[in-house]
Amino acid sequence: MITQHAGHFGAIWELTDRVTGLAIDLGGTGRPLPQASIVVDLNKPDSSARWIKSDLNDPEWSAEFSDKQFDWVWCNHTLEDIRDPIGLLRVIARIGKRAMIGTPHWTYECGIRDTRPEWEAISGFPHHRWLVGINKNTGVYEFVTKGCWFVQSDYPYETPNLNIEWDGGDFAFAETLEYPGNMRKAELLAWLEGRWLPS
Repeated sequence: MITQHAGHFGAIWELTDRVTGLAIDLGGTGRPLPQASIVVDLNKPDSSARWIKSDLNDPEWSAEFSDKQFDWVWCNHTLEDIRDPIGLLRVIARIGKRAMIGTPHWTYECGIRDTRPEWEAISGFPHHRWLVGINKNTGVYEFVTKGCWFVQSDYPYETPNLNIEWDGGDFAFAETLEYPGNMRKAELLAWLEGRWLPS
């Protein structure tokens, strides 16, 4: 089962005291979890943790770990960047007893405008591949391809991050979704509003 936590800026870092025992950080080069004994990423983290240099899209890096080896898996602002977030979620569910996962909230990704001049004409972040949400009817954690329609927007958002905790029980995550048809941006936003939990 997953629980949604507060999503304000920095909220996930307020939850680090929940992480006890053996912990692994997936994609934590920029700001690794202090308790992590292992960090998996392409770039070397500023940490004393063991570094496994690997592409998180390739599950081979996890072959050395047994099922439920880690008390906690930490994966913060990584799933939205990689080609295969569902593959990584399968690894998380296999090697971890619990997990803390953070991504941008879909409403934030649809509405935020960065102040950097080269990004000012778009909404969201150009290196993010996915919109992420929780299905309001089923509770399933879902991913939708972020299309090239992301031009500048004033879409309203209240919560910048979607932070979830998996308790080790059932973890319902969907295969990545393709949004139906060739929707215009307004049509897609209406579809997401009908499908996913708001902030």
